[in-house]
Amino acid sequence: CDTAECPLAGDCDGDHDVDLTDLSHFMGCFTGADHGPIRPECWCADFDLDGDVDKVDWKSFHMAYHRQ
Repeated sequence: CDTAECPLAGDCDGDHDVDLTDLSHFMGCFTGADHGPIRPECWCADFDLDGDVDKVDWKSFHMAYHRQ
């Protein structure tokens, strides 16, 4: 897809950056390992698409946050 149309990993609020608002959203979605299913609004925080938001997803979010 065109990069202008592709969502930015970790950008849960859709404002084209990964910032403190997205961090707050991520933390609100954190379930821990194998404690899904996640709510639909938390899909952006499930980086490895395994149905939970855990430390594996945190590692990916952390990298996206610091890439800004």
